[in-house]
Amino acid sequence: RVIIPFETEKPINRVKLNCESLHGNITTDWILPNKHKKPVINVNHTINFSVNNASSLEYVTKPIIVSLPVPKSKWWKNSFVLSDEKHNSYIFQSSPISYWEDGSIKWLLIEFLSNIKSNTEKTFFLSHNYANIPDNNPNICVETQDSVILNNGKVKLELSSSTSPFDSIYFDINSDGYISPSELISKPEGNGGISILSDSGDRYYNQSNSKYEVVRNSPISCVVTGKNVIDYNKATKIQSDFEIELYKNQNWIGFKSTVGFNSSTEKTRFKSIDLNIPIKDVSLITNEIGTETSDNYISDQNLELIQSKDDIWVLNENGIPVSKGTKASGWANANFKHHHIKLSVKDFWQQWPKSISVNKNSFNLGLFPKIDKNWIKPSDNIELAKLLYHFDNDIYVMPSGLRKTHKLTLSFGDTNKVISKPLKVQGKVDPNHVITAGVIGSVGEFNPDKFPLYDSIFKEMLDSRLLSIKNNREYGILNFGDWWGERGVNWGNNEYDTPHGLFQNWLLGGPDESFNLAVNAVTHMQNIDVINQGPADQVGKMYKHSIGHLGNWFEKPIQDEKLKKGFYKSHHSSGHTWIDGLLDHYYLTGDISSFSTAMKIADNLASYETINYDFTTAREIGSFLLVMTSAYKATHDEFYLNAATIGFERLIQRENIEKGGWDRILTSQECNLNPPKLGEKSFMTGLLLSGLKQYHILTKNNKASDMIIAASNRIINENWN
Repeated sequence: RVIIPFETEKPINRVKLNCESLHGNITTDWILPNKHKKPVINVNHTINFSVNNASSLEYVTKPIIVSLPVPKSKWWKNSFVLSDEKHNSYIFQSSPISYWEDGSIKWLLIEFLSNIKSNTEKTFFLSHNYANIPDNNPNICVETQDSVILNNGKVKLELSSSTSPFDSIYFDINSDGYISPSELISKPEGNGGISILSDSGDRYYNQSNSKYEVVRNSPISCVVTGKNVIDYNKATKIQSDFEIELYKNQNWIGFKSTVGFNSSTEKTRFKSIDLNIPIKDVSLITNEIGTETSDNYISDQNLELIQSKDDIWVLNENGIPVSKGTKASGWANANFKHHHIKLSVKDFWQQWPKSISVNKNSFNLGLFPKIDKNWIKPSDNIELAKLLYHFDNDIYVMPSGLRKTHKLTLSFGDTNKVISKPLKVQGKVDPNHVITAGVIGSVGEFNPDKFPLYDSIFKEMLDSRLLSIKNNREYGILNFGDWWGERGVNWGNNEYDTPHGLFQNWLLGGPDESFNLAVNAVTHMQNIDVINQGPADQVGKMYKHSIGHLGNWFEKPIQDEKLKKGFYKSHHSSGHTWIDGLLDHYYLTGDISSFSTAMKIADNLASYETINYDFTTAREIGSFLLVMTSAYKATHDEFYLNAATIGFERLIQRENIEKGGWDRILTSQECNLNPPKLGEKSFMTGLLLSGLKQYHILTKNNKASDMIIAASNRIINENWN
């Protein structure tokens, strides 16, 4: 891949490139840089979307986020107006997320604030801004030479390279519209917010060299990322990354904390990883911790709740147990005379083990809390292999390349309300507009009455999925978001792109549970199922379904008949690699980590899989083509289309010209004849044809369409009864 910068001191007109072909021939040619096309004037086009408040509580100036699919060649310029049914105009932020090949906008992320009454659905309209009136409202984030300051009118954060994740937090306690120095509520002293307790009992902290980047910034919202490193023992690097999110006039801060492991040895061992958020002591009255869904415990003493498993928590007051239960809600609150500070953790008990504590000086969140080895004694070998594989007595054992993200919220106000509203709301576009926009390809008319069988099957599947999460106990710090039971004992690693199917169903009118399950799956996938750090040829590889997702947890297989089908070693295969769910998440939410993970995966396959390219099963080349074509559509980078062409050319060489399709020697599990026959599994051929279809859509290659027809005819002739 050759990247030629266009804007340089001396403009580059062309570059001469010498390249050796597969057959050893030297080709010389001139390459012309791709110059940005001049934007075309936006056409008169309007997109409407709805926001539903199904609760009994009114949403007041609530942040709303929605990603709009835009038909090809409609909008090029990011200049729009937003209004509701009563023609009220809104201040909003619009961010193009993806583009069509002609340079027009394909996905457009919209963020704004609105009131929505209880049990009401409200409709909004986005259209081209012909007046092109500039927005004079100040942005939330201001960058200086050595710091970043975020101020949304109610909350102020100061970020600097010397502290992580923040230097100080202020809150407009008296609600006078001005944040004064006396309203400081949190300021770290000394060591950084993240620390790790080693297996030998030593504690290590963030370095004082945080690097921040402003990802999005407007009068409505601001997203800033931060990177830091903990120099752990034995030359191990612990990556400590943060994402900070603020919306205008909101009394909360959204945090994402991601811890990544990059060890010179195979695994990193430690006793705990903790996040500490100091509290400015201004006459603390009581502490409070959420226990079960709507319950809480209040005291003027130090409180700590420990979720040791998915169905056990214990609450300690000054170190003494005072209460216990099953599934803790995952929040702690500090009550002062005129305000409160609340720390909330998304999916707290689902990501056990966890701990959360509050005292007069700080909140402490046990991302990987200190554990008692008695908590994790397995009841049998199944529980050991399924839920407790990453423990060695009271020590965590984490492979290099793995990372873990936690989503937190720090909120402020006059009083703590146990019953809370969603912090922000996801808008939704009419399914028929999704279809006519063409952003997810050629899809039939959205009409539940026309395809009742499909709707009933998907509903049954979704209900079954929700039930299996509960019945299979698909929870845990490395497990939540994945499904368990491949071959009866392996974690599935979301085979074959579970979140993609869930996101697509949601776009086509499916319930919000489908969207939420997909988000959980994507969060798991980008952290656990992909190698995120390490040697260049390893970064971006996806793990095949295994014991403990990754394999390599046990020196030798567990001697148990129930576990004999488990995969104990790490395996990587292009046939078990996918990125569409990650890209869906990026298109629908703007989450840059999902996009970067997808590109890591695509880059690894395009860079290393294409060397002397070949495949064994049709599944491998099918998944390879799907990844390459999706990466190309997301970036329009010819690097990925070229990689797809390398795979396509090998398909031509290996096609069964007489019968159509592609053959291999079947395994003894696939064919009981001796010797086994030549052939292929129909579902694998189907996966190949899906990838080949996407390649044909992009290239219009006649040979691709001929192969699709020939292989389909063979399946009908040989396999259909």
